[in-house]
Amino acid sequence: MSNFKKSLFALIAVLALCGVEARADSFTITNTQGVAYVSTSVDGGPPTLRRPLDFHLSGPGLSVTRFSPLAFGGVWGNVEARDTCRSVLCGAGTVVGTNSSFSGNLASWGAMAVVNGVKFDFISLTGSLNFFSESIVLPNGGDYRVTIPFTFSGEINGFTSTPIFTSTLTGKGLATFGFFDISMDSPIPHYVLDSIEYDFEPVPVTIDIKPTTFPNSINPRSKGKIAVAILTTRSFDATTVDPTTIRFGATGIEAASVHSAMEDVDGDGHIDMILHFITQDTGISCGNASASLTGAIVSGVRIAGSDSIETAGCN
Repeated sequence: MSNFKKSLFALIAVLALCGVEARADSFTITNTQGVAYVSTSVDGGPPTLRRPLDFHLSGPGLSVTRFSPLAFGGVWGNVEARDTCRSVLCGAGTVVGTNSSFSGNLASWGAMAVVNGVKFDFISLTGSLNFFSESIVLPNGGDYRVTIPFTFSGEINGFTSTPIFTSTLTGKGLATFGFFDISMDSPIPHYVLDSIEYDFEPVPVTIDIKPTTFPNSINPRSKGKIAVAILTTRSFDATTVDPTTIRFGATGIEAASVHSAMEDVDGDGHIDMILHFITQDTGISCGNASASLTGAIVSGVRIAGSDSIETAGCN
């Protein structure tokens, strides 16, 4: 046998051992992070194309991703807001349930996982993913987006020709539901669900350090204050933030705000939250290139954001 073939067989044996070591690992993740996305239509019309759920879920020792542009490779799932509006006219005032569940085949060779540092491409996933949230009431016409808290539970099994891992997951976050009004010229609104985006906590938020200025220059030796805005976006309402929970600084856990207010900081017509922090409480030091903010909304869901900075007065 040639040296090349001997080396090849040795490499295959090593890879096989690595695979065996990672297989059948068991995980319990009580604070799942990541994002999941439900798409019910490709063009904003009636949701006749029901795609499987796309998701990236992670926790200590485990990362699982399922994404495919194709409308197959996983269960369509039960989505109350989608399935209700497929069977009845969802007009203004309709109370729509927002729970969704996906059980059985989550991905057929359309997923990947990293298990304790070992990467597995093209794996299959089975199990259940369940999202629970309060019902919503559809408005009186016009496209509609609404963001509400959700809680989550899940069980996932990953395998190729042999088992790789089993996992039990729980978590919470914010879900953004997007509805299209397809009534066109009719005076009666008719809604269909277009998408749901589940952002697990800490939910990413957009912040603007020292609004209206760029670059964001900070003198760590200053005895003044730093203004930081939490911006309202299409999927996040800054007015829901609990300012007493907010911390800001070099890592996002340092300074509490000494003042907060609601105003349209970026001029987009939506109310933002602006907070002020004592500079020397933030832990920002010479050479830092960014600063972070953490906290929670009034429902308790945690948020996090960061922005770039430049330090001055350090010579």
